[in-house]
Amino acid sequence: MALIGDAFIKTAEGDNVTDAFLSGAQKALSLCREHNIRYAILTESSPSCGSSLIYNGRFEGQKVEGQGVTTALLRQSGVSVYSQFSIEDLISHLKH
Repeated sequence: MALIGDAFIKTAEGDNVTDAFLSGAQKALSLCREHNIRYAILTESSPSCGSSLIYNGRFEGQKVEGQGVTTALLRQSGVSVYSQFSIEDLISHLKH
């Protein structure tokens, strides 16, 4: 399975789970296409769903700028992604 950007996701034990996350991202995209979804609200900071912040991958609780693999794939495919903290931005966008 092709990587999205430089995606590499591992567990605290060091197991590479990137393919599982990419598979989940593909399933999310399939559902968006099937149901004509143009906007998504996903959980900030997750390695899958972060829209502007993700954890740094060192299991220190520190966040860095970036986006999760599902967010990246959805955005590359034309789905606008917002976090639970930017719902007002989505509402404002939908009003215009």
